[in-house]
Amino acid sequence: MTNIANKKAVSNQSSNSIDAAHIASLARIDMGEEELSSLTNEMEELLQYFSAISKYEGEGKTHILNVLIGTRQDKSKEDKNAGAIREQFSSQRSGFVKVPRGLKK
Repeated sequence: MTNIANKKAVSNQSSNSIDAAHIASLARIDMGEEELSSLTNEMEELLQYFSAISKYEGEGKTHILNVLIGTRQDKSKEDKNAGAIREQFSSQRSGFVKVPRGLKK
């Protein structure tokens, strides 16, 4: 494994490259020069891919979650036990229970 000074030298090979050494140091992962080079290449390929697909505009694009699970309207409804729960608290305001502050500023 290399030290941080060598990692910075490897990561700064070009101004457009990803600073894999910095990312590894943030994650507290010790990586050798070969691993850093491989990680840099993989991340640059991912960014090129994202850049390519971001060029396509709106129509025909659908978020994957909408396709897989669909969306629903949020609807609020009163809980059957809400009244009994509220009765257990001495202080209420606007339908909400008021409790003492747990953390100090």
